[in-house]
Amino acid sequence: MLLTALAAIACGASDDAAPVARVEVAIDRGRVPAGAPAAFTYRFAPLADIDGDYLVFVHLVNVDGQLLWDDDHEPPTPTSAWRAGERVEYTREVFLPASLRPGDVTIEVGLYRGDERLPLEASRRPRSASTRAYPVADLQVAPDTDNVYLTFPEGWYEEEREGSRSWRWTRRSASLLFRHPRRDVVLWVECAGHPGASADAPQQLRVAGPDGAELAAFTVDSTVPVRQRIPLQAQQLGSDEMVELRLEVDRTFVPADEGLGQDRRELGVRVFHVFVDAR
Repeated sequence: MLLTALAAIACGASDDAAPVARVEVAIDRGRVPAGAPAAFTYRFAPLADIDGDYLVFVHLVNVDGQLLWDDDHEPPTPTSAWRAGERVEYTREVFLPASLRPGDVTIEVGLYRGDERLPLEASRRPRSASTRAYPVADLQVAPDTDNVYLTFPEGWYEEEREGSRSWRWTRRSASLLFRHPRRDVVLWVECAGHPGASADAPQQLRVAGPDGAELAAFTVDSTVPVRQRIPLQAQQLGSDEMVELRLEVDRTFVPADEGLGQDRRELGVRVFHVFVDAR
């Protein structure tokens, strides 16, 4: 069932500005393992015209209000085009950080532009009215025992990080190893490819099963991360206790050879997230 935060007035006495919209958020499940994908559905009901375009901020905070993760984004329909009486609804599928600790967390949402935040109506009052960060949903971060534990035996470079985002480059072929769950699963892969590739010659990525058979194949754009949801039947994972899958790219590149810095590594694709969902 969807975990839904139903809209209700949330502005405190110290913030008596008229709200510009009601907001609610639904999450596709209330218990999510760290590193797993989750679908967030945002529903805004505009109450007044908004002068200008604002971003949506999405903060995941712990019981002490500490920021653990964010997913700030532009809404598909710019806020300047929102009209009272209409409904703005969209879904974003995101990966929660693998570093999250088990426990209860809260999703806070708001609208901002620069240092300005707009008043909203939501299911609960903000921790502080001045923050205009509206709690809209709760979820539970599940312990590691709920996950299918992945290892990366070969074909991977060390993890790299920029800000809150991390990734690992593959070589031409990279392996994933996990214990056979003895049931159907979904393999999630989010990756990007050659930063200098032309639009008419993107890389192709193939996912191979334990017997080498192709399980999926898709195009990897040069700079825009591609997210793939790959349903796999239990029999496609073989009969051994451990399952090895391979990510195989059709062509690699050496950044230094293409005027992209001094990096001499042979690179395949840049993997931001990979997850086996056996729920």
